[in-house]
Amino acid sequence: MKIKPLSIMVLALGLVTSSTHAEETAMSVSDVLKHTPEDLAQKLGNSSEAGEDHAARLWAAAKRIETDSKLGKSSVQAVQRLNEWRQVLNKWADLKLQVQGIESGGGTMWSHLSARNDAWIEDFLSKHITLLSAEPAEKGKEFNSDYLKTLNAILDAGTKEWKDNEYMQKQAVVVKEELKNTYFHLKYMIQTLPDGETKNAVIKMVKPVSN
Repeated sequence: MKIKPLSIMVLALGLVTSSTHAEETAMSVSDVLKHTPEDLAQKLGNSSEAGEDHAARLWAAAKRIETDSKLGKSSVQAVQRLNEWRQVLNKWADLKLQVQGIESGGGTMWSHLSARNDAWIEDFLSKHITLLSAEPAEKGKEFNSDYLKTLNAILDAGTKEWKDNEYMQKQAVVVKEELKNTYFHLKYMIQTLPDGETKNAVIKMVKPVSN
C-alpha cells in the first residue's frame, strides 16, 4: 500500500472491485449477515484477496444499514453520533496500517487489511451501540496514554530504515500530520465516554501494535 502513489492505488482497487462484483446476484441485508465476511467471500464465489476485500466491504455495508436502521427508529441524532465514532475509528485504523506499511517498506497486504477493517469496525460499533450513540458525558476521565508518541516513533524508525525511498519519506510526512489531527479528535471522544466496558474496549481497539 505504501509503495505506490495513492491515486494509482485507488484506481487499481476500483478496477478490481468493479470486476469482482459486476455479475453478482443481489443480496438483502439479512442474506449478507447470515455469513461471516470470510464465508461471504466463498458464497460469492471469490476467495481471492480481492474477493475477500469485497466481501468484507459488502458485509460492513450490510451491518451498517442494520445498525443505523435500529438507531434511526428512535433517534437520527444517535445515528449521527455513532457515525462520528465510525469515521474516527476507521481513520485511526487506516493510519495505524499506514504506519506499519512504512515501517515494513510497503506492500499490498496493508490495503487488504484496510478493506477488511471495515467489517471489524462495524461489528464493534454494533456491539457497543448504546454508549457510542449516546450523548457524550460532560466531563469524562482524562485519557493519558500517548499512543501518538508510540506511532510517531514507529514511523520515524521506518523513515530511517527506508531513507532512500523518496515516496516513503513524503508519505511519512503526510501520515504524521494526519495522525496528530486524528488523535486529537480521538482522544477527546474517548474522554467523553463513561468508565466501563465500552471505554476499555475502545482504548484496546485503538492501541498501536508494532510489527
